[in-house]
Amino acid sequence: MSMWLNVGIVLHVLVAATIIGLVLLQHGKGADMGSGFGGGMIDYFQLLNERDGGINGVKLTWEKCETEYNNARGVECYERAKNKGPTGATVIHPLSTGITYSLIDKATADHIPIISMGYGRTDAADGRVFVCDRESDRIQIFSPDGEYLSEWTDTQRPTHLVFDAQGRAYVSELWWHPGQTSRRHGVTREPKHGRVSVFVRDGRLLARWGTPEATRPGSFAAPHGIAVDSRGDIYVGEVSFTNWGRRGPLPPGLRSLQKLVKVR
Repeated sequence: MSMWLNVGIVLHVLVAATIIGLVLLQHGKGADMGSGFGGGMIDYFQLLNERDGGINGVKLTWEKCETEYNNARGVECYERAKNKGPTGATVIHPLSTGITYSLIDKATADHIPIISMGYGRTDAADGRVFVCDRESDRIQIFSPDGEYLSEWTDTQRPTHLVFDAQGRAYVSELWWHPGQTSRRHGVTREPKHGRVSVFVRDGRLLARWGTPEATRPGSFAAPHGIAVDSRGDIYVGEVSFTNWGRRGPLPPGLRSLQKLVKVR
């Protein structure tokens, strides 16, 4: 069975078909996580072709390019795919932070938009749509029709957002490690620890917690998903082993899920 993780999409508008180049990882650490994502993309492309005749009457086809989550190989895949067909690429979706950063200057020069992953899309009770723009340290807010309304910037690498019954927003926020680059604040010089923040409806900060001690109870190694139940208890999912494993030996006490109980 094929394993998928790093799936990038390159669209080319042709006379009779749109070619989609899939820049993917089928082997190596973490590849099993992406199997459903990659298969789901292919299923959706097939659905568009069979149900709708493609996009605006233009059929979709696709190619594959293996990267093994390697930035240089991702760039090679992009270079091979960008000039396919008579018009070249229309858009690219690398689905990899490292490959995205490696392609920003190239894609800008080639006039090819990059679609990077938006995390944690959540709808508020009033209809507003919230999207965590992780690498830009912001949460963008849209109308139900997709019109940009505003953004919250008092946030750090937001990965997911949920609302409780009172309309408070709970946000999981990932670490910035030295050498990583925020599109808003530039290169990270000192580590900024993972945390959870709570905002009221208008974006004002209500509460925030987490410490530099990643394995301490109530602190976070790699917060990536969040949920709140009817009692107000908070559940934080962490991609700890993926995030910290690439940086060396895993610290003792590393975990993947925490439950934080509301004190009544």
